[in-house]
Amino acid sequence: MVYLGAGSWLLFSWLFGDRPRVRDHVVTFGIGVGAMLAALLFAVPQAGTALGTAIPMTDRTDILQQLLVSQGAWIGTAAVGVAGYGLSRAARRIRSPRAHVYEVIAIGAGAALIPASVVHLGFLLVLVPAAVAGTAATLLEEVPRPVAVLAGLLATVAFAVTFAVARLLPFGVVELMLGVGVVAYSVGRWTDLHPASTAKPTPLLWLSLACGFVLAYKAG
Repeated sequence: MVYLGAGSWLLFSWLFGDRPRVRDHVVTFGIGVGAMLAALLFAVPQAGTALGTAIPMTDRTDILQQLLVSQGAWIGTAAVGVAGYGLSRAARRIRSPRAHVYEVIAIGAGAALIPASVVHLGFLLVLVPAAVAGTAATLLEEVPRPVAVLAGLLATVAFAVTFAVARLLPFGVVELMLGVGVVAYSVGRWTDLHPASTAKPTPLLWLSLACGFVLAYKAG
């Protein structure tokens, strides 16, 4: 699973970096955003349940207390996703190529967290790294080519190491919460920078979005 996830990240980093027409196509954008939204829908309930289980309760027979803890945990997990998306709004001010390189390495590491929580092979394991790689390639578009290649390789190493550590030492709720924040951040960054996000939505966009969502979620 480590090889499959890291291979997907590396392959699509190269593909989108060398072929901007493929990366900037409306179908690529739709499938990628759909897959990332499916990853969020997959991870938020799991993280909320794990967080609710970890929160101590004074009386486990109290139905109202159980309800408040579980719902509060879900809301808290969703708030992490909202915070990740909000951080992507602040990141609009980033203009330095060096900052973009660090940003790509960070999202490469974070992109491994949700796929690493999957217990079986599925499209989620491939589509989420591929979609976040599209975000990374877009961020590196204005960075000099040698630096962009190095950033892509370092991000691949970060992805593989994070994935392997998360599988070997599952961090449970922390892993899922951080993964939710990173994927939500990636959604925000890609919708900021992708050309298709500034054009009027077309049926092709909605169809590809639905395809990406269904493939990633149903096989997650």
